[in-house]
Amino acid sequence: TGLGMVFSGVVTQNPEKYAPLSEHFIQRKIRPLYIYHFLYGLKEAIKQKKCFDWNPVIELCSESVDRKDAGNSSEPANDREQNWHSVRKAIADLFGDALGNTQCEPPIELREKVWSILSALLTDDEPTPDDEERDGGGNLDPMSLSINTVRGEAMHAVISYGLWVARKSKE
Repeated sequence: TGLGMVFSGVVTQNPEKYAPLSEHFIQRKIRPLYIYHFLYGLKEAIKQKKCFDWNPVIELCSESVDRKDAGNSSEPANDREQNWHSVRKAIADLFGDALGNTQCEPPIELREKVWSILSALLTDDEPTPDDEERDGGGNLDPMSLSINTVRGEAMHAVISYGLWVARKSKE
């Protein structure tokens, strides 16, 4: 986890250098922990108005949304390590921020690929009915529950997506 956090900081400082390496993460069966921190680094870079080539990043996200933990060599080492579920949430979070950022947003030509990723995230299992009952039953308000789940974060990203497409159609 410590190395992942350092990697995230390096990506934040140099996103244009690391974004093109996205395609190697899936091919080389990199642990989800590092993909999670990579995506977090890109999200932080966007906040700092540091832009990068979105094409390889979108390919990585597209490959990652359907990944599961069972039976693959890039499984998390323990229960506390980020898994593919964490990566899916990081993807939703990245797009939610990126689509609302007019300086470092993806090119509109990639909107169909972005929509494909977001629509896959909207069908994520989280939150389960048990999660909603446990957390929504007084522990978390609906807004907090939505930003702490894959499907909820994806819905926020879909709103940003709609605004992004509308904004781009006026240009």
